[in-house]
Amino acid sequence: MINSSEQEVAGLNHLVSSKGPVTPELGKQAANRGQFGLPTPDATPESRRAERSDHQRGFVRSVDQRATGIETPSVSSRAPSVEEITIHRDCSQQSIQREVPHQSSERPGSPPASEPQLHEEDYNSLSSVKAIFNSLISFLTLAKQRKSRADDARVQSTIDLIKSIPSIKRTRVGVGNLTKKLTAKQYGQLLEAIETSEDVDFQSFFIDKLRHDYTRRKKRFEIRMPTDMHKELGGFIMEQASLWKGSLKASPDPNVRIAALNIKSSGSADIKFPFARGVQDSKSPDNSFRHKNCECKPRCLHPTLVIEIGWTQSMKDLQDKAETYICRSKGNIRTVVCVFMRKMYQAEVRNEKRRYKEYVDGNVNDDDGASYSSDDKNETGEASILIWKAVSRRNGTIDAVCVQNEKFRDQNGRPVPGVALRIPLSAFVCRGIIDSSVGALEEQFELSSDSLCESIDDALKDYRQGRDVMQKQEAEEEIEKRAQEATQGISRRRKEKRTRRGVNHAPDNNGILGRLSEQGCNAVTFQCNLSTAPFGTLRLDLQLSGYNIERPHGNASSRYYYALTWDLAQGGVWSPKRHYDFGYDII
Repeated sequence: MINSSEQEVAGLNHLVSSKGPVTPELGKQAANRGQFGLPTPDATPESRRAERSDHQRGFVRSVDQRATGIETPSVSSRAPSVEEITIHRDCSQQSIQREVPHQSSERPGSPPASEPQLHEEDYNSLSSVKAIFNSLISFLTLAKQRKSRADDARVQSTIDLIKSIPSIKRTRVGVGNLTKKLTAKQYGQLLEAIETSEDVDFQSFFIDKLRHDYTRRKKRFEIRMPTDMHKELGGFIMEQASLWKGSLKASPDPNVRIAALNIKSSGSADIKFPFARGVQDSKSPDNSFRHKNCECKPRCLHPTLVIEIGWTQSMKDLQDKAETYICRSKGNIRTVVCVFMRKMYQAEVRNEKRRYKEYVDGNVNDDDGASYSSDDKNETGEASILIWKAVSRRNGTIDAVCVQNEKFRDQNGRPVPGVALRIPLSAFVCRGIIDSSVGALEEQFELSSDSLCESIDDALKDYRQGRDVMQKQEAEEEIEKRAQEATQGISRRRKEKRTRRGVNHAPDNNGILGRLSEQGCNAVTFQCNLSTAPFGTLRLDLQLSGYNIERPHGNASSRYYYALTWDLAQGGVWSPKRHYDFGYDII
């Protein structure tokens, strides 16, 4: 060990003695040496700028040394310059400043560094946010599932309602339209369920026979329930329009003849009003007309004229329908004609209530119900003609304007003179023909108030006959129901009278008397004394035959039980003078 140490010292002395001569720069700066013989830094501006740049390079090297480990400086054969000394000094200070926190953190018992604490707080914060986010997602998922179940239930209830339509028509003649509240999504699910249904009869009924309206803005699904008033009055108007069209074919004006030949009745075919996205609105008018040879570009997809028979609908309902037809079709449906008869419907409701009461009270003598149609006690109401037309505004919008609102039938059912339903020929053809050189086509379809009232009276007779049958059937059901309730009440009162005859005090429960009565025993009188608990004294005066009473388990008076059983088995009469004690629990 000593030899090796001596060799190391000798090697160091050799290195020190082997240094070369002092550099000229050092020689020139000898006057600037300090107390210990070391050169002092140059204070000139050029030296300071060089010092700053060298300091930056040294900072980079110090960072690299930290990344790769601390390296010992190599021993040079020449003396360091002033710049190198300054760089090494600054780098040493930077290294010391950077290494102090790491060294202090590695000491035992030293407090944990602040950086891991911040990381742990951030982690806890992220965990809380994640938990809140997951809870929110779970809540939204649960709400979506609940809404989906509610949608399915509403769609299924609508399907059940549609399937019950035939029975409703049979049992309730003249019922108003049925409505359900459906969102656009629910209505789409309804259409999809019907389209994919395996019930072919149900599919064909919905597509071919069921008339319905859907208004997306109001979320309203309406099942149209046409009555005899709709069918007969609507059929009368269509029949008269067909006769009028036939008369136009003999017109001397070729344009009129061509227009008449192209008028086509489209009946109650559905009218669709699409949206940019989602399901479209659907309307089922009572009657409609369209033009076969449409010359519009693009071609007209909607009828030109729509007819609605308003029996149960209000004025507001008809106005909303007219505006929907005209505005949603962008004026392609140019005319909407309505026959408003709600006051007649309200009068018929009052007549039916009176007729129902007469049937229940037994004040109706006729069997066929024919007299109800012409009964003088019947009330009636007024009826009006309403016509809306499409009007184009300057800004390009289309409005529905009511151009006729006239009463053609008074409250007593008489026609109003001078009032008629008038529809020009131009309302039956498409706009392309009107805008062409054909002309105004001023010929008019006209129905007088007399002919309209006559048709209404004929339809009203059939309507009242159908309603009279239903009122009679409902009254008979009510009479039978009352008879059953009366019979049950009499039977109940007789039973109470039979079981409680001569009772000074009777228990609320059936007791032994109820058990005997259920087996056909006839009780003459009985007295009960419940003053002694848990047993009471029961005295029965009975006429019994063939009765075997259930043995009261745990009864202390079992000997009387056997005596009663023996007497009954022998067919004897139980002596009213003898007292039998039974357990309180069976009284």
